[in-house]
Amino acid sequence: MAIRIAIANHRGGVGKSTTTMMLAEGLALRGSRVLVVDIDPQGMASRLLLGRSGVAEAVTQKRTIGDLLMRLAARQPVQLAAHQVIGSDLIELRNQSQTAGCVDVVPADDQTLVQEMRRIEDALRRISTKHRLDVILAKLLSPMLEQHDKNYDFIVFDCSAGTPPLALAALRVSTEVIAPTNLEDNSFSSLMVFIRTILGDDLGLAGRLRVHILPTLYIATNTEQTRLLEYIRNESHSLNAITRPISHSVAIQRAAEHPGSGALRRAREKYGAALAEVEALAGTILSRILERSIA
Repeated sequence: MAIRIAIANHRGGVGKSTTTMMLAEGLALRGSRVLVVDIDPQGMASRLLLGRSGVAEAVTQKRTIGDLLMRLAARQPVQLAAHQVIGSDLIELRNQSQTAGCVDVVPADDQTLVQEMRRIEDALRRISTKHRLDVILAKLLSPMLEQHDKNYDFIVFDCSAGTPPLALAALRVSTEVIAPTNLEDNSFSSLMVFIRTILGDDLGLAGRLRVHILPTLYIATNTEQTRLLEYIRNESHSLNAITRPISHSVAIQRAAEHPGSGALRRAREKYGAALAEVEALAGTILSRILERSIA
């Protein structure tokens, strides 16, 4: 069964989509089959993994998450494979052997998903007035995801900021949450509120959802960030924090610049010095999941 991971936080601008790209490609470079489901109306993860032209092609072919959800809300048959696109610009992940890792993407279109979600939510309210929208969405998504569990090792949801119905639905069908946070007091306080919200009694997720705090956008010369990172490291057990931060580096900024349709590059060329961070993030998540399966 595929491990389902939601990349989520209450705040935007904390590196969620970049984390999604790095985690997906890091896991795939280790041989894992990864499906990224972009449910953020900004569609940043889609652009990082497909480029703008790749997203535009998916829109033309009606292969976006919006198209998928519209069919689900209309109670029409849905094949997940009909909405996924080969992602990543890494040469290493285009090997067609059965042992090679891969990244597939169900993309989001930043031009249309907000409007589509309004229509989808209206249709869902007609399905049931007794249940929350996120509960209905999760019930519609679960059978489709279960049918494809054998095809992937990981399914990664790139969530929008906050707790809109679609993001909450992703949490409901996941077992792991990676919560990126920049190292700033207000941002960290907001993250704590977010964690209390999603693990609160109202949603009923506390028993099976595990949250991993991931410091991001780290600048080693910033004394305030260094102070907060030290606090997180000291409290890492109680916070379940990943203690190695994702840096705010030129290397990662360059990696986020997709070279364009059809252009491929090697992992070392794409990430440069930041490849070690990609490998460390994937390794940490794999070891944590293994520990949980053994426990």
